[in-house]
Amino acid sequence: MPTLGTWPLLYHLERDPGEAYNVAAGHPELLRDFAERMQAWRAKFRENPRGWR
Repeated sequence: MPTLGTWPLLYHLERDPGEAYNVAAGHPELLRDFAERMQAWRAKFRENPRGWR
């Protein structure tokens, strides 16, 4: 069974549908963008964890 690899994990699913090659090191700008989006989502979620308003 293959291991998950080194975090963060980023795959080009069109070219690598088996998720064999982690391309995260080559795309630091995407990783920063994803991290910022996740931080924003977490902050919103903490304000309203059930999603009701």
